[in-house]
Amino acid sequence: MDPSDDCVTLTVSRGVTRGSDGYHVSTTKSGKARSVVLPPHIRADVKHHLDVYAAKDANALLFPDNAGKHLSDTVFRRNYFHPVAKAIGREGLWVHDLRHFHGCQIAASGPSASRW
Repeated sequence: MDPSDDCVTLTVSRGVTRGSDGYHVSTTKSGKARSVVLPPHIRADVKHHLDVYAAKDANALLFPDNAGKHLSDTVFRRNYFHPVAKAIGREGLWVHDLRHFHGCQIAASGPSASRW
């Protein structure tokens, strides 16, 4: 992922899959890079994270595990996502629910809402 300097957009140009022999970095599912507009209310947090926690290498991982390797979805859910969901009273929440929620918000607000 490559953020713009002001963290308005994030370019997704690679995809990672996990197999029995480890992680494989390749193209995205479509084979095309895409830019995602970050909501204004999280831009400063993303910029701070990149400045403080992410390595400066252009190929560095945005959210590595403690060893600097790819963070598995299982570890992310168990150690980070589910404890936070529980803390806010949303124990039944799953990561993919956030994607559905966003899609519903865009559908309810109209196409221009996806461009903040």
